[in-house]
Amino acid sequence: MPFTYEKTIIEEEAFAQVTGHEGEVSRLRIPEEIDGLFVGAIGSNAFSWRTDIKEAILPAHLKVLGGFAFYNCANLQRITLHDEIEDCYDGVIRHCKKLSEIHVQQTRGNFALVKALLGDNDRKLRLVLEAEEETICLTFPEYFSDYIEDTRARAFHTKIEGAGYRYRECVTSRGILYQEYDEIFIRASSYDGPSAARIALDRLMYPHELTERAQKTYEDYLCAEMEMILPKLIENGEEDVITFLAKRNLIGEKALEKGIFLASKRNATAIGARLMETQQKVRKPAGRFML
Repeated sequence: MPFTYEKTIIEEEAFAQVTGHEGEVSRLRIPEEIDGLFVGAIGSNAFSWRTDIKEAILPAHLKVLGGFAFYNCANLQRITLHDEIEDCYDGVIRHCKKLSEIHVQQTRGNFALVKALLGDNDRKLRLVLEAEEETICLTFPEYFSDYIEDTRARAFHTKIEGAGYRYRECVTSRGILYQEYDEIFIRASSYDGPSAARIALDRLMYPHELTERAQKTYEDYLCAEMEMILPKLIENGEEDVITFLAKRNLIGEKALEKGIFLASKRNATAIGARLMETQQKVRKPAGRFML
């Protein structure tokens, strides 16, 4: 067993507390049990400063996520965990500069965990909440904070740039304020185009508590920016997203022409076929020639 651990007591029960992993590992999957003990905790700094870990999958019985557990994992891109975690300490995913996705398996509706994780990282993050009845995806843009000295008052003031901090404020320990999340879209769309596009796509594809007004706002934005958005989707091979956009008639003729050319250039056969099929539908039928 490459994992190192120590025995710990949580709520009068014996658990294993993982303290590290011997040897390099790209996809870190922490087991449910070690030597007959459920893994109930990850110790402080257990995986901090590691450069080999790209994905971390945490066990379902985990109760405690120790401080700075994955601190400054330079190549960590995705973390999957369950909301059974009761104690999530400070700095767990701080300075993980490549982290882009947090997947939370929901059984308890523990939004305090979600709030803690989002507040721990200022990068652009895509949150995926997977419950038995539905999946919810939300994108949170990045933000930057700095301190400005007020020499007269002999004080420092925090300056925050970017929409990411405001979006994170829409997550409370009790749940997510979806209406507030949707209302601040105009700020993200004026500041960060790529993040705004992903926000709009996620809200339309996973429309939990999405109002008709917000839906129209997102659709109008995607239509207006599709010539910029579609090439990126093609480059990433996101056929499912492109299919969704095509079915919702959100890809205009100019975007389709450029998209078909790019798909052909990249040998993206399935995407190209989907775009050509869509192009035939959006073009007006030619008038009949009468003798």
